[in-house]
Amino acid sequence: MHGVFHRLSKLIGCEMFNISDEHLAKTESEKLEYLKRTEESTKNQIIYDHHSKFPLNKIDCSSFRGIRMVRDPRDLIISSAKYHCWSDEAWLHVPLDKFNGKTYAEEINTLETFEEKMLFEMDNSAGGQIETMTKFDGMGVVKTIRYEDFINDIELHNWFAISDFLGLESEEKIHSLRAFYDNSVFGKKQKTGHIQNGKAEQYKSIFTPELNKVFESKFPNALAKLGYL
Repeated sequence: MHGVFHRLSKLIGCEMFNISDEHLAKTESEKLEYLKRTEESTKNQIIYDHHSKFPLNKIDCSSFRGIRMVRDPRDLIISSAKYHCWSDEAWLHVPLDKFNGKTYAEEINTLETFEEKMLFEMDNSAGGQIETMTKFDGMGVVKTIRYEDFINDIELHNWFAISDFLGLESEEKIHSLRAFYDNSVFGKKQKTGHIQNGKAEQYKSIFTPELNKVFESKFPNALAKLGYL
């Protein structure tokens, strides 16, 4: 989504602030400052956070409109178990005490089977992301959208509806459609990073009955809360 909104900000001449932990704002108070500035601004602004860490409950957000994209948590686990084995993202290569000085990448790569890697992800990065997704409160101004509804949105019907929800004007909607297409897996972006296999419901052919049981015990409400039941 970052690519979409970064591109849109350029096309419509709108300021964009990436307040993700690794960028402009590491703490909640710093994120809150950016939200306050946006609330007080007379111009439209785009605020982006990779993990949707928006402290909306601490500000009058009634004039805000936003989206956060979720993915089937089972497919997220599969994707993470693959991606974290080879990615060069900096955090994966920092020695950690909980792994006796090994990095996250080194630890996951010590596991022999892919099933072990998926179990590892449930207890670590992917599990944390799932917990964050299920606890999110959009305060009535942030709409939750599903990744699976957009990976094949070739005619852009779903994204047009989102552009409308965000309150974009006619010309801005055209730019929004262009930005989304240019950053989609079926457009110019193609597959990169986490999205090596953009197919939905990969878990159906990869999750064993045992893995399903572990998943359900660790995240009993995730599928219902995220709209996957």
